[in-house]
Amino acid sequence: MAKKKPVIKAKANKPKTPRFEVFQDAKGEWRWHLRAVNGRILACSGEGFKEQRKCKKSVTLLIEAVGRAVAEQLPIVFLPTVPTEAK
Repeated sequence: MAKKKPVIKAKANKPKTPRFEVFQDAKGEWRWHLRAVNGRILACSGEGFKEQRKCKKSVTLLIEAVGRAVAEQLPIVFLPTVPTEAK
């Protein structure tokens, strides 16, 4: 199945704020990306939605939740490294 164009996408000129893009994937499920002004993907839906309205609703819920979110610094944890073989 051919990749479909986003339903909601950034304008042709460079956006001044991050944008959510809602699109259908190859399986026909709806997903979203949060794209930075430099074009990089900052976040993605992580799951596909059967209905476009449910995908858009998840974007709305995320936008509302971010307004209440707090930044929290987690303790630094050093994980053991696994030696790799040289090729």
